[in-house]
Amino acid sequence: MTGYNVGLFFHLLGVVTLFGGVTIIQLGGARLRAAATIEEVQLWLGLLRLTGAMFSPATLLLLASGLYMTAEAWTFETPWIAVSIAGLLIMPLLGGTVVSRQMAAIGRSAADAETGAVPSEVKRLIATPAGWAAAFALNGIALGILWVMAIKPGLAHSIVAVLGLAILGAVIGYLVSGPRSR
Repeated sequence: MTGYNVGLFFHLLGVVTLFGGVTIIQLGGARLRAAATIEEVQLWLGLLRLTGAMFSPATLLLLASGLYMTAEAWTFETPWIAVSIAGLLIMPLLGGTVVSRQMAAIGRSAADAETGAVPSEVKRLIATPAGWAAAFALNGIALGILWVMAIKPGLAHSIVAVLGLAILGAVIGYLVSGPRSR
């Protein structure tokens, strides 16, 4: 057993944790968007809040173990590593600002609501496309990083994979966010 192998274990643990959070966001988000009562909204928001406790440790595990493995066996100039690190650093910024703020706004509005049907203001906040586009873009970034880790391409392919999947995710997130007035 080498230090690299231990680093790889923690790296894979970070990947599993990250994608566990991604799965909760997708399933909980779909349920939140379909909620018919304020009680359902609050239930699904409670589940979605748990992802914060998953994404931070996952990011730290991935970053620390990835930096260690890079120092041991690779270089920081390796294109797919540089793009992966950049993507990993962007993820908490996007999640911590756009996604967290939208969920917090929904939570505040839902906390003020009476029981029963979802009020129009809460529905409007749930259907706001920015948070869902950002959440799905995060999924795309994560998939792109996973792709370049497996394929180990050059710089152009790495950027196209991560950025392209981020954009595709954002578009899907926008489309599933809910009805918008035209």
